[in-house]
Formats: sequence, structure tokens, C-alpha cells
Amino acid sequence: MFGAPRLVVKIIGSICAVSAGLDLGKEGPLVHIGSCIASLLGQRGQDKHRLKWHWLRYFNNDRDRRGLITCGAASGVNAAFHSPVRGVLFALEEVATWWRSALLCGIG
Repeated sequence: MFGAPRLVVKIIGSICAVSAGLDLGKEGPLVHIGSCIASLLGQRGQDKHRLKWHWLRYFNNDRDRRGLITCGAASGVNAAFHSPVRGVLFALEEVATWWRSALLCGIG
């Protein structure tokens, strides 16, 4: 669901649909694109894609990856609506079932 081929197709399809003026919203695809990028970084991006970022080593369990994907989706909402507050509220809404206060503080 969050693979690299789907990410590329979603980006190209969104660009073509929005630039053609179709009656299609960009909000849904942008949320999915943000989630895909976060998921690819979280699932052993260091090993699979030879990324040398030191902060990727902190995402070793599913809880941390789920938080990263939530932050990716929130950044997609932010990009779609040009509103950082709406992105934070979307993230809070999504994590209501497994709330972690560290996500809100940005130290998650």
C-alpha cells in the first residue's frame, strides 16, 4: 500500500489530473504521498535504499513507524490545505486510538 512504485504513479497521476483541470481534489493523493514517503523512510530505509541519515535508526518498532506515517499524512494535509494547524489536528484525530503525547511535542 505504501510502496515506491505506487508512490511514483500517485505523484505522476496527481500532477496530470490537477494540471488538466479535472474535477478531482488534490487533498487525498497528497495525504497518501506523504504517508508513502514516511513509510519508505521508516521501513529500514537505511538498509534498503542505502540512506546514511542517523535519525533513521530510531524507527525500529511498529509504534515508531506508525507515528512516522501519521506525521507524513499530517504533512500531506498541510501541503494540500496550506494550513499547519489543520495538519496537526489531522494527526491528533488519527492517533486518537493510540495516543502518544510525544507526537504532539515533536520528540516522538
